[in-house]
Amino acid sequence: MNLPTADGPYFYGQLSVSVKHCSKSNGSMRPQRAEERQLKQFGIRVRKLRHARSLTQSKLAELAGLDLRHIQRIESAERDLRLTTLFALQAAFNCPWNTLLGDEPKASKKRRIADQGKKL
Repeated sequence: MNLPTADGPYFYGQLSVSVKHCSKSNGSMRPQRAEERQLKQFGIRVRKLRHARSLTQSKLAELAGLDLRHIQRIESAERDLRLTTLFALQAAFNCPWNTLLGDEPKASKKRRIADQGKKL
């Protein structure tokens, strides 16, 4: 049986995960810069959503069924996410996926920018 190498892909059903984009530092596998930026942006988005709903990290952890330390690691971009964690956060925030993931449709983005202009 041939096992995948460090540069090869792992296959989980239809999902292929490549290990090539990771480098070893401090004894752990860490994503490269683009992935780190994405994790940091997601952590900032989670923190902003939490603040907008006046939630503490403890309360968000309780609502999402996650450990407090897990929420802290997500917000500080120390933690890569599993799909189940995304589902838990989406349910806890009770928001559309595009709000959580930051993929705002262009029409609403234009409307939001126009609304901000009216407030000034």
